[in-house]
Amino acid sequence: MATDMDKMSMKSSSTMGDGSLGRKKRGGRKKDKIPYFPDHGYPNIGDILRQMHTGTIMLKLKANKFYKRHFFIDEHGTNIRWRPSRKGSRLARIHIASVIEIREGANSMEFVTFDQASIEPECCLSIFHGELNKSLDLIAQTRYEAEMWVIGIKYLLNCLEERVRLSENLITRQTARDKWLMEAFEMADISGEGRLPVDQSIRLMKELNPRLNKRNIMETLYMDPLDDENELKEKYLTIDEFQMSYKQAATPPDIYRLMLKYSNSKEYMSIEDLGVFLQVEQQVIIIARVKVHFFLNRYLILL
Repeated sequence: MATDMDKMSMKSSSTMGDGSLGRKKRGGRKKDKIPYFPDHGYPNIGDILRQMHTGTIMLKLKANKFYKRHFFIDEHGTNIRWRPSRKGSRLARIHIASVIEIREGANSMEFVTFDQASIEPECCLSIFHGELNKSLDLIAQTRYEAEMWVIGIKYLLNCLEERVRLSENLITRQTARDKWLMEAFEMADISGEGRLPVDQSIRLMKELNPRLNKRNIMETLYMDPLDDENELKEKYLTIDEFQMSYKQAATPPDIYRLMLKYSNSKEYMSIEDLGVFLQVEQQVIIIARVKVHFFLNRYLILL
């Protein structure tokens, strides 16, 4: 009998010793939570890629058995990797370039033939890859973790489609918004100390986005909105803290996830992406691009 955790497998009727990892518990629904991100959700695609690089524990479903594995992407962002059950064997991998489709939910043949009453479909995903269109069927700990992998892999695929060079800096690369926030911060940091007083940071955030209010920003900093103004001048934010606070205050998590979903994880929507979003989420009948432009011209004025 195998004792190594990496070798552990479970038949569909068995239970897991240290948690169900996306499987339904008796007596109620599995509690949903975000284990790897703050309560506001995903700050940006860079944070998702960094978490995927660190890796997560998921269950691999194969022939009605579960195999607990640590999945991660390599530092170049070109492979999904995990350690197989054979002792001494090399890390298994799937080339991102070989991925044909990534499917959310329990929708592959492997899942269809499995007793789905014992799993949470929203925690499941399948990665179809290779010339034979094989599927890697996974069950994550939560729907947020499953969604993280779907978003991240789609982003990496999009990089390949747009012929973006996948370098060792991909995991730590900055998004356009990160760069914009850094430039604003550095311009305000006249002393060059790499930090700004909290009160000045709040004013800067509101200059960048007039729709933000002080209360929301203070909550992202875990500060009481009623704190004395003098105390705010004595506390400081680094560039990382400033960026994180701004993104938490300015980007509702549900809106950000929708944007990633309909933009193929690009962090921005094209006219075509917005058209699909309006049709699917808002039930708006889109006849032509001109109608999407109409919505943009009408509602961007309100932003």
